[in-house]
Amino acid sequence: MKINLVFLDWNLKGQSIYSTEMGNELSKGPFHSGNTFIGEIELSEEDRKELKKAILAGYQPCFWVAAFKG
Repeated sequence: MKINLVFLDWNLKGQSIYSTEMGNELSKGPFHSGNTFIGEIELSEEDRKELKKAILAGYQPCFWVAAFKG
């Protein structure tokens, strides 16, 4: 399923670092609030339908990057 990944914020230990020196430094490039990336996730047909139904109802699923592969 193709999705738009909208960058939200930089966090450290579960806390926003938006207004810190490092938060400002990290946000200088493409990784700043509101910037959108095209992505794709693998879902079963049942999960795809459930996610699509929720999104069409106005709910916004939020993900965070837990590990970097590749």
